[in-house]
Amino acid sequence: MKRKILAIGFVISLVFSYCLSGLQQPPAQAEESATTDYDQQIRQAEEEKKKAESRLESLEKDLKELEDSKGDILKYIKKVDKKIEKISDTISGLKKQIETSRKELAKIQEQCSDMQKKQKEQYEIMKKRIKYMYENGEDGYVEAIFSAASFADFLSRSEYVQKISEYDANIFKEYSERMTEIEHTQSLMEAKVDEICSLQDEAVTDQSSLKKLKTSKKDEVKKLNSAISVTDKRVQTYNAEVAKQEQKVEALLLQKQQEIQKKEAEAAKKSQQAAKASGGNTSTDGADPASSNDSYAANTGELRWPLKVSGRISSKFGSRTSPTAGASTYHKGIDISVSSGTAIVASGAGTVVTATYSSTAGNYIMIYHGNSLYTVYMHCSKLGVKVGDTVNQGDVIGNVGSTGISTGPHLHFGVTVNGSYVNPLNYVSQ
Repeated sequence: MKRKILAIGFVISLVFSYCLSGLQQPPAQAEESATTDYDQQIRQAEEEKKKAESRLESLEKDLKELEDSKGDILKYIKKVDKKIEKISDTISGLKKQIETSRKELAKIQEQCSDMQKKQKEQYEIMKKRIKYMYENGEDGYVEAIFSAASFADFLSRSEYVQKISEYDANIFKEYSERMTEIEHTQSLMEAKVDEICSLQDEAVTDQSSLKKLKTSKKDEVKKLNSAISVTDKRVQTYNAEVAKQEQKVEALLLQKQQEIQKKEAEAAKKSQQAAKASGGNTSTDGADPASSNDSYAANTGELRWPLKVSGRISSKFGSRTSPTAGASTYHKGIDISVSSGTAIVASGAGTVVTATYSSTAGNYIMIYHGNSLYTVYMHCSKLGVKVGDTVNQGDVIGNVGSTGISTGPHLHFGVTVNGSYVNPLNYVSQ
């Protein structure tokens, strides 16, 4: 009977020991099993975000090319406008030249007409004189000469008859020469008018071609505007998708933190229960270890400055004016301005839970230090760690850069406790 009791006691002790070992499972294993699903979802969200960012980058490139093409065409249209304006001025000048030349031609034609009229009148006079001579013969002239009262009168009459003949000949010759000159001038003026009209026709043809070209280019601009509008809407859509995935990642990270905290609290509680069951004492006198250590690093020096140099705090924690488009107006950390490439170090020992790229945070790292405490390092030029890495305080984890939404090289350093961002200067000092 006594042996049976001892045997039963031995079995009970073995079972209790097994249960106790289950209750005292290391928190790290509990955290690992609790966060595996979240890590997978975060990776999926990050992949979706990367796909959206890749498509967004391609669309933004297309949009820029469309805008550049539109700009080039608008510049070309301006050049065409200047050419049209210049040709219009040329046409106006040619029109004035044609108008002036035609007026001059009209005057010449009028002179030609007058000369033809005078020549005709003179011709009629000569015809009458010739007719008279034909009808009266030379006797009429002889009689007129020899009927003179004196020799002086005879000489006078003879000279008069001679002068009449010379006058007729000279007048006819003068009219003929003048007529020839006027006709030559008229011919030159007509040729000039024809030449100017030809130049005007060419200018009008060029003007018409340029106007058609301008219309064609305007149609191209309309098509480009339509393509730009469509592409811009797609850019907005993918911007929204990137933002959506970033929010999803942030939400999953927060849920992951909360789950880890929950598992830590449960593991700590089980450890206390196991300790009590075995007759031991707890170091927290019944208090929740996780909650009692949530601010374990505040003002104790357990977290260090995240850089090997001091740098300059360019933006403090809390409300602020957005320094650039896309930046928040409530700052969830501090910005430390230092030169690009400066080494970033782990503020405390812990496990890397995030090491990735975000269009807003750029290359960034999140380290879990236990007891619901995380530190965040954003805008890195490059990452020196990966998810799952264990780091010691002071280990180099990356380098300062200006990736994501940034106005220049700096480190955004953040601290979260129980899923909420707190002022890092309550935990570290320069």
